[in-house]
Amino acid sequence: MSYSILVVDDNREYVGAESMIATTVTHVEHSWDAVRELRRTHYDEVWLDYDLHGDDKGSNVTRFIRDNLDRIDYFHTTFYIHSFNPAGRTSMQMILRDTGIEAVMTDLKNFKDKPKITSF
Repeated sequence: MSYSILVVDDNREYVGAESMIATTVTHVEHSWDAVRELRRTHYDEVWLDYDLHGDDKGSNVTRFIRDNLDRIDYFHTTFYIHSFNPAGRTSMQMILRDTGIEAVMTDLKNFKDKPKITSF
């Protein structure tokens, strides 16, 4: 059984540790690429950063999720918000919470603190 993670982050420095628990890791640097991935693939986990390239924000992804709950089931996906931007992190958390999805606030840099997946 495969386990897949989508990492939405413009900084590749943090990408790599997640491959220890997943069979498939997809990394995108823009919100529109994340939306494309979410439309075509189910992910077990989605890790979101708020500040992406330029004016691009991770909240574009959370708004897409909110606006497409009737078409795509995200309730079997775990969302991690790892942004260092407190206002952006809270914004994304509230958008997801308003849809009934609770996101885990975490620091991707401290990957060792992330809950481990014990079975696939």
